[in-house]
Amino acid sequence: QDNLITSLSSVGQPKVWTCTLLVAISVAVIGSSLQFGFQTGCMANTQGTLRDHFNGVSDTFMSLIISGVPIGGLFGGLSAGIIAGMYGMNHAIKSFIRDSFVTKLINL
Repeated sequence: QDNLITSLSSVGQPKVWTCTLLVAISVAVIGSSLQFGFQTGCMANTQGTLRDHFNGVSDTFMSLIISGVPIGGLFGGLSAGIIAGMYGMNHAIKSFIRDSFVTKLINL
């Protein structure tokens, strides 16, 4: 590790912790774990309602549901940029709103 620091300083790269770097590190470390824990807590509070709605769900299936929500959010967040790049941001947002509205109407 000392060789890496020496090689960076010998190239002329300054060893400076900027405010932007500290904010980026803080957001990456605190923000991701905070959101994961918050979403897991929100799902854990709805366990009773989900068990009643699905007529006595087992503990294994309930743990799969709760752990699947953050994983689905991860894949949704990663794919949103690709979909917006392919179809355009406005079209992607309008199709999401239209599809979610249609899904809510079907579920009534």
